[in-house]
Amino acid sequence: MTDLYSRQKKLREIGEVGQLKIARATVLIPAGPESEMATEYLRRSGIGSIAVDPHIAPLDFLHADQFQFELCRTFAASAWIATQNVVRILESK
Repeated sequence: MTDLYSRQKKLREIGEVGQLKIARATVLIPAGPESEMATEYLRRSGIGSIAVDPHIAPLDFLHADQFQFELCRTFAASAWIATQNVVRILESK
């Protein structure tokens, strides 16, 4: 059986301890067009529990104006939401 997260565990920034934090984490993300893709990115990173909360204000995606097409902007915003959550988890004590 292969370890799905073996590459992440090899990264200095994540490692075994970081992957355990990720696996134990619960993430709430805002509802919106990017929530479905963000959920998929988070699931693939190994997040333990993910919930979409319509009461959370959408996050301002700082670089949205850099994308000409809405679909590209949605994909980028989804990756940004997922990355922000993983970084927050890894930086937590």
